[in-house]
Amino acid sequence: MLTIARLFGKSPFAPLQSHMNKVASCLEKLAKIFESLNLEKTDKVEHLAADLSQLEHEADLTKNDIRNHLPKSLFMPIDRSHFLEILSLQDSVADFAEQVGITLSYRPLADYSLFREELNGLFAKVSEVFWGAKRIIEEIDELLEASFGGLEAQKVKRMIEEIAYKEHKAQKKKQELLCISEVTSIFKLLPYASPRFIERRVEKGIFGRVLTERTPETMRLMKKPEKKELRETRFIKGLKDIPMIEYIHGDDVSIVSTNIDNPLGIIIRHADFAKEQRVLFELLWKTAEK
Repeated sequence: MLTIARLFGKSPFAPLQSHMNKVASCLEKLAKIFESLNLEKTDKVEHLAADLSQLEHEADLTKNDIRNHLPKSLFMPIDRSHFLEILSLQDSVADFAEQVGITLSYRPLADYSLFREELNGLFAKVSEVFWGAKRIIEEIDELLEASFGGLEAQKVKRMIEEIAYKEHKAQKKKQELLCISEVTSIFKLLPYASPRFIERRVEKGIFGRVLTERTPETMRLMKKPEKKELRETRFIKGLKDIPMIEYIHGDDVSIVSTNIDNPLGIIIRHADFAKEQRVLFELLWKTAEK
C-alpha cells in the first residue's frame, strides 16, 4: 500500500482520492444496512453497523495521516486551507454515515415500514450527491493536467452544476413540510399571511406535502401549478369539519385552530412527538386520493 508521503509525491490530490475511497466504503456499508431493513433482516443491522464504525475509524486514520504528512513547503495548485477543507468535508460524510448506521441499530424498528419509502427516497438522493462528488474528486488529476482550463474544466463545471442540483433536491427532501388542513379555513383566518407563507417556503426551497379536502374553494385556492409552489397535494374526506391545521417540519409540530372567533396556535418541539405525527401523516397519505 502506498504511504501518504508517497501519494503526495505522485499527485497532490492522490491523498484526497485515497481518503474518498475510504469514505465510499462507509456509504456502501450504510447502503447494506438499508437493504437489510428493507428485507426485514433486522438481525443483521447491528453487525453491519459495527462494520461501518470500523470503516469510519479507518477513514479517520487516513485523514489524520494526511494532515500529519501534508508538507508545508509543497507547491499546490490550490490553497492549503482549501485542501484541508475538502478533506474535512469528506470526513464528515463518513462521520454522518456512522451516526445513521448506529442510530438505525439502536432504535426500535417495528414501524419502519410506515416510513420506508420516504427514508429510502432521501438516502437515494443523498447517495447520488455523494457518488457524483466522488467522480469529481477522481477528475481532479485530469483537471490539473489541463491547468484548470479547456474542455476538462468545462466537463468538471458541468459535473459540479449537476451535483449542486441533486444536492438541492436532497435538501428539499430533508426539509419537507407536511401539512394537514382544510385549506379554505386558514386562508379565511389569515388572508394576507397565508400566501406570503407559501412564498417564503418556496424561497427557502422547502418542499410541501399537503393533505386537504377536495372542494371547489380548495381547488380555486390551490390553482397554481404544484411544481411552481414546490407542493404535492392529496385529498381526504372530512377535513372541512375539523377547524384546525397541522404542520410537521423537522422536530416541530405546529397546530393552529382556524376558529375565526377564537383562534389559537401552539408549537410542540419534541422529536418523538414529531415522529409519531409523521407516521400518522404517512398512513393518511397512502390512503388519500391523488
